[in-house]
Amino acid sequence: MIKKIIGILFMILMMIVVLEITARKLGSLHYHEISILRLTDNSLYEFKPNYEYKLETNEYSQIIKFNSKGLRDTEHNYTSNKTRYAILGDSFVESRQVALKETSGKLLEKYLGKEVILMGLSGYGTTGEVIYFETEGIKYHPDVLLWYIFAGSDISKVDFGTAGNISIDIFKNNLDLGKYNFSVTKKQRLKNFLNQNFFLRTFLIMNLRNSGVYDNDILSYDSYSSNIMRLL
Repeated sequence: MIKKIIGILFMILMMIVVLEITARKLGSLHYHEISILRLTDNSLYEFKPNYEYKLETNEYSQIIKFNSKGLRDTEHNYTSNKTRYAILGDSFVESRQVALKETSGKLLEKYLGKEVILMGLSGYGTTGEVIYFETEGIKYHPDVLLWYIFAGSDISKVDFGTAGNISIDIFKNNLDLGKYNFSVTKKQRLKNFLNQNFFLRTFLIMNLRNSGVYDNDILSYDSYSSNIMRLL
């Protein structure tokens, strides 16, 4: 009897492994987007530092490299004696569709002859961008901050890029977000672990929403990172 139960459990385990491998293969682009994310203590999802990979789609192919701070940019020190600019935004700033030197930030840097820091966070909404800048971006002490906002998603998808445990109170009374306790919960960390290591769940949810079984509004525009951020 015990051997029979063990045999059944083993078969179920093998079936799950096969399904997991199949899901990662069929949804390779989405799986890769999840695998390079990490949950921070500020309830944000950021990209892994010093990570490089080749992004290939039917429309373009680019080598994507993140610096030591998880930004698609060259290295920048927190302090500088020279005038520096920072550009904050989502995929419009990160611009994975083109080479780094062809992004708007690098073209601006070349035009101005000044240092420009690219804070492009694909998939982020305005809430995540504000939290990122006040907890990390501000450490660079930019003299000028340019904030890209796309009305097509940034207004309606404000929570993208966050772990979903952020109170509206953080925007009241001019709180210093650099000192705010975001208290990432154990549930969030567990969910993040499952999403990072068991893609089958995310793959099934994505396809059910695409098929109309669930509300598929989150997949209504073409942004892999934004879709992944919302699923997390």
